[in-house]
Amino acid sequence: MRRRLYQLDTMPSTGGQGYLDHGESAAIENKWVFEVAWEVVNKVGGIYTVIRTKAQVTSEELGDQYVLVGPYNEQYARTEVEIEEPTHHAFKGAIDTLKSFGIRVS
Repeated sequence: MRRRLYQLDTMPSTGGQGYLDHGESAAIENKWVFEVAWEVVNKVGGIYTVIRTKAQVTSEELGDQYVLVGPYNEQYARTEVEIEEPTHHAFKGAIDTLKSFGIRVS
């Protein structure tokens, strides 16, 4: 199998512009990306830097269809996490279930 990698601005048909739609096309296709890592909010090491750097462009591409999941760390969460109420019913149900087991979810 042959694979080709392109930078968004050099992609053949759209020049990359159709992909940075803040998740409109991902929502239509029901495409989700869940990234689970200890380093999501843990500011130690290079993986945190990689996640933070790619999160911005990935959010431009996937919008609310891009979800980062990591351990809750109060110290870093205050400055790194934007707490919002979930808009998708699946997230509301999952969060309610986790809370019913005593798991802190923000």
